[in-house]
Amino acid sequence: MGTRDQIQDNVGIERLFKTYYQSLCFFSNQYVRNSHLAEDIVQSVFAKLAQNPPELDGESHARNLLFRMVRNASINELRRLDIHADALNQIPEPEEDQNSDFFVQAARAEVYRQILDAVDQLPSACAQVFRLAYLKQMDNDQVAKSLSISINTVKVQKNRAKKKLRILLKNLYPLCCVLFHF
Repeated sequence: MGTRDQIQDNVGIERLFKTYYQSLCFFSNQYVRNSHLAEDIVQSVFAKLAQNPPELDGESHARNLLFRMVRNASINELRRLDIHADALNQIPEPEEDQNSDFFVQAARAEVYRQILDAVDQLPSACAQVFRLAYLKQMDNDQVAKSLSISINTVKVQKNRAKKKLRILLKNLYPLCCVLFHF
């Protein structure tokens, strides 16, 4: 086990935030179904982590801890607000043993993070259109109006983005198509 200083020096809370923030928000949103609430939950988890850094054995341990903390904070927030009672009843209680549903959702969040990293590598016009069309789920007309471009330009940029992402994501592309309906 490392020391409390290792999370700040070796793993780096700021780097963890930059690396995992988006995927943790995506992960939390799967529970709370509210993107703003999910962002608040993830920020709260990082604030707790900064106030009381735990002992960690490297980045893998840190990543697992972050996903577990976000999952628990999301469930606690649902209980606190007493909303989405049906959704809450469908969420299994955390177990000490491996929870396959948790790991599937964490894997989806990791794929989402890798997609975001690949989108950041696209030319800015492609990336902007891709984010609006696929991540914000806007239709072509909405994207065109939002960016003040033609619908044809939206279609061209979406196709360019898909072709470049196919190359950047290689083995993940078929899974991305299923998860995000490319």
